Amino acid sequence: MTDSGSLDYEEFIPLMVQVLQAISDMDKKKREDEQLKATAGEVADSYLRDNMTPDQLEELMRASFKEADVSGTGVLSIKEFRSFMRTTGITLSEKEINMLFMSVDVDGSGSIDMEEFYPVFHEVMRMMIQNEALAKLKAETAGSQE
Repeated sequence: MTDSGSLDYEEFIPLMVQVLQAISDMDKKKREDEQLKATAGEVADSYLRDNMTPDQLEELMRASFKEADVSGTGVLSIKEFRSFMRTTGITLSEKEINMLFMSVDVDGSGSIDMEEFYPVFHEVMRMMIQNEALAKLKAETAGSQE
């Protein structure tokens, strides 16, 4: 940098090369992360399809619902649903959980019954498996880059 406080052409070019390289590196990392997430999603889909029968998935869903229904009313309140979501390890804000609850409560009753719970449970299972697969893939990728 010159004493004038501005960059001349010879100073500007190397600086811009560094900036462009940093942007390129960030784009490459983002693409790699997206690819790992897609692969983890495929692993989750494959696991659910190949390792669990629909009956096993339903049995697991019913057991999870019963465990989440601490009041024993046969429906999940927003409080019970929040508690269930926190046990999954899926990171959601309170606002996201509330929005999910409202979208799942299709009859607008203010609670979630077993029928309303099933689709969200299936997606939660998928996300849990995907997160586990993603962590393993990232660990493998990090290990192979050393």
